[in-house]
Amino acid sequence: MILNKFLSVTIFAAILLLASCNVKKEVVTKADAAQFAKEIEASVNTANEEFLNNIFDVATLNDKVNSFLSKSQKSTVQNMRKSLASGKIGSQLIDEVEKGSSYQLVRQYEKNKIQHLIFRLYGKGALNYHDYELVKINGKIKAGDMFIYISGSNISEIMASGISAFDSIGGEETDKQIANIKKIKSLFAEGKFAAAKERFDEIPLSLKDKNFYQILNIQICKELSDSIYRNALKHYSNLFPDAPNVNLLMIDASVLDKDYSGALIAINKLDSSLGGDPFQDYYRGLIYKLMDNEKLALLSFEKLHANLPAFTQGNAELITMYLNEKEYDKAKPIYLAYKKDKKANKDYIENVLVIHPGFRKFLGEE
Repeated sequence: MILNKFLSVTIFAAILLLASCNVKKEVVTKADAAQFAKEIEASVNTANEEFLNNIFDVATLNDKVNSFLSKSQKSTVQNMRKSLASGKIGSQLIDEVEKGSSYQLVRQYEKNKIQHLIFRLYGKGALNYHDYELVKINGKIKAGDMFIYISGSNISEIMASGISAFDSIGGEETDKQIANIKKIKSLFAEGKFAAAKERFDEIPLSLKDKNFYQILNIQICKELSDSIYRNALKHYSNLFPDAPNVNLLMIDASVLDKDYSGALIAINKLDSSLGGDPFQDYYRGLIYKLMDNEKLALLSFEKLHANLPAFTQGNAELITMYLNEKEYDKAKPIYLAYKKDKKANKDYIENVLVIHPGFRKFLGEE
């Protein structure tokens, strides 16, 4: 399995929807965007939750959310502010990084005269991308919105969709369902996946088939069984066949069905939508291994290493492939660097020498 779980920003994150005020909007330059990317990376590396929790310009985001809402739904926002403030995006991101995930810049680009930054979130086999849309307000760079690849939507759309859905079921029921979401999240965090699924199944159908709820369902089902997970993925693709996140989700679905060619197609489409991410060679390599195509698997891992030489898991795959071919001279420098990597698997370091005694002798460790 390639995607063990999905690392996504919590749907109801800590973004307070505030009324717009008089501000001076300025053009974000390429230099501004590059500097902001460095600040994000530095904040992640130093666990600066405050910077990341306040990364959004709430007035800009509020305007975008309101653009999706009717007048009556906008009034609902006022009643939901406290409930929406139950989590912190930055705190969640730092928590993932402290658990071993990585958060790295993939690409800076401009679209419709707006600067964007795409970051990759990867850990424990799980993959997601965040595409920040930048604004400059009163001289400060902020994110005006963010496209979350695993959800296939901008945060503004996710929040507007939630508000619209809750507005349709009434005040008391809204409070009940927001409390239900919190409970499901709590059960999930505690590892009580069956209980979380039971809670999810009790959600009214008018809410349950919404995009953001279905993403939550996929997260839960992955922890239950492959068959339940497969059904959840297929249900999502049937509900949202044209959703921009389908390629990311369908990698797992294709692998579960042993449709490896389909998985490669999904990987290539995802890579294209990102504007190119060398990291996708890791997934190509894994798929080619499942297809018993050692030649293309090796080529993929070599390309990965050339572009991302510090990626620990990719290096382990490349070392193993070289050793299987007894190309000890190629394996040696990567193996020695791997041994010094703090993220390296210590068992792998020892076991690989047991499995390949010829390599141990080549290293002079006998």
